Amino acid sequence: MQSLTFVTLAYPGRSISKTLLLLVSLRKFGGELAENPVWVLFPEALGEFSKKETASLNGLGAKLFPFGADEELLKFPLGPKVQAAVAAEKLAVERSDLLAWLDEDTLILSPLEEFCLPEGKSLAYRSVHHKLLGTSWGEELGAFWQMVYTHCGASPESDFPMETHVGEIIRPYFNAGQFVVRPDRGILSHWWDTFQAYYRDAPYRAYYEKDPLYAIFMHQAIFTGTILGALDQEELQPLSPSINYPLHLHQEIPASRQARRVDNLVTVRYENVLFEPGWQEKYPFSGELAGWISSQLNAYRNLGDHG
Repeated sequence: MQSLTFVTLAYPGRSISKTLLLLVSLRKFGGELAENPVWVLFPEALGEFSKKETASLNGLGAKLFPFGADEELLKFPLGPKVQAAVAAEKLAVERSDLLAWLDEDTLILSPLEEFCLPEGKSLAYRSVHHKLLGTSWGEELGAFWQMVYTHCGASPESDFPMETHVGEIIRPYFNAGQFVVRPDRGILSHWWDTFQAYYRDAPYRAYYEKDPLYAIFMHQAIFTGTILGALDQEELQPLSPSINYPLHLHQEIPASRQARRVDNLVTVRYENVLFEPGWQEKYPFSGELAGWISSQLNAYRNLGDHG
């Protein structure tokens, strides 16, 4: 059986409630992969986690790894995520056949069999939740995406249609919040090399100034270009819509595509939904699952997390 390691990013000095909920949900609901290794990467410039936080993370089987990130990168939206990913890839090359990235606001609710990549596949992916900066299928690439493709060595001629979670048909636009990759392919290193080479350049800064979404999703645009430039479509493994389900967009998803019961999904992304009053009634959780989540969050709030 292929070895698989989970990895996520956390920040000392911020609440780690989401990270702990991610880990405990993996251990409870992750099926055959429930006890697989988990690495929590964190920017060393931000210091260490508190003793209680470290004990809680270690108690759930997580190993903590610092990585270097300069002040400029730490200030750029989601910039540290790209460097954390390449740091994890370097750690994993001789330790794990597969690396599964999970953003901290991930809730695991069912076994993760789809994360085990078939032979010949190098990356398992979900599309973005909704189009935003993406391009509808059949439309020409705009100037921003042409620049991304050029810098990543991607070709529009190799594009294929992709369906977002809310049902839009778009050119390829991969969600960088959840994916599985073969570390020996070096895809995350290519992502980091391209991102750090260009994210500060004037042509991109002009887009950031025009619309802050370009800065927020710059990492994801370069992620998309990197994948298209490095891998053939035959190496890509789509994940089912029950993975990376955007709970925070539940009301925007067409009724025919909405989850009838959250409990039946595999992984859920929730942003801050679970910290909002009344979430138990607003979304289709069973009483049992809602109660379990509430009890976990209440326990983590008592850790004395920062902020």
